[in-house]
Amino acid sequence: MQAVLEIANLLELSREAAARRFVEVNDNPVAIAFSKDGRLRYWARHDEFPPPLVRRNQQMPLLGPGGNSGFIAAGNAEPNEWLKDPTSEQIYVQTLYQRGGYAMTLLEIC
Repeated sequence: MQAVLEIANLLELSREAAARRFVEVNDNPVAIAFSKDGRLRYWARHDEFPPPLVRRNQQMPLLGPGGNSGFIAAGNAEPNEWLKDPTSEQIYVQTLYQRGGYAMTLLEIC
């Protein structure tokens, strides 16, 4: 998520626009879930990222402790919490909490 914040600052973009662009240009299969109050708003995902399990307006898996604006929670997650057809791969998750209950959660296949 640090790279997304740097892109946003450098290019004077919103964090959301920077995150979508980050997904588009990333060489790794990544996805970002955009949520509000713990419910999914929408996904931005790399062409090679597997189909996600969570759908629009559904409750997101536990995003980590905290939730204060600007706080980034990070760690490994269970693929079956995030992917429609989980594999044995690990998923690394980072969540950036924002004001008003908004959050961006980056998922990367490890």
